[in-house]
Amino acid sequence: GNGTAVGVAGFAVQAIPAANDFRIAAGVPAPGTCLVGGIEVKIAADINYSAQAGVPALTTPDATQPDPRTDAVFLDAWLDDVDGVEDAELLNSSDIGMQTSVRQRPAWRVRVAEGVAVPAPAAGHFHYALARIVRPRNNAQITGAMITDLRQTITALADVGSRLAFMEQVL
Repeated sequence: GNGTAVGVAGFAVQAIPAANDFRIAAGVPAPGTCLVGGIEVKIAADINYSAQAGVPALTTPDATQPDPRTDAVFLDAWLDDVDGVEDAELLNSSDIGMQTSVRQRPAWRVRVAEGVAVPAPAAGHFHYALARIVRPRNNAQITGAMITDLRQTITALADVGSRLAFMEQVL
């Protein structure tokens, strides 16, 4: 399934004082993790939305949009191919001297769909809703009161086993 482990703050969306931006939390202890479409992604340290590469700047809701505007914040996860250009170990320089494999690494980016629901993912990508931000018109600052956490929590299998064992003892 999709989600974060119970009690973990990884990938929580948090307000930043006086900013048209938000923070993506790594949680304590870091790294925070999230399972998206069967891909486990990790966030090593807190990062602001605007500090991510390849994401558009957030816009302030204006008179042409609903008041308030509801924005969907979601995690976009996929697998990147890694070859010998990125990881020299794959070139086997001390053995046969040529690349014999390619590996995959989980990759992610937090995205925002302004005024619409989470869009369908592109091929090979998986989307997971993190938060909803309800933004009043002409207000550039995102506050904590505007953010609703949508992350689902999932229980570790060991916890399920412990609970089952307890229920068996009780019965």
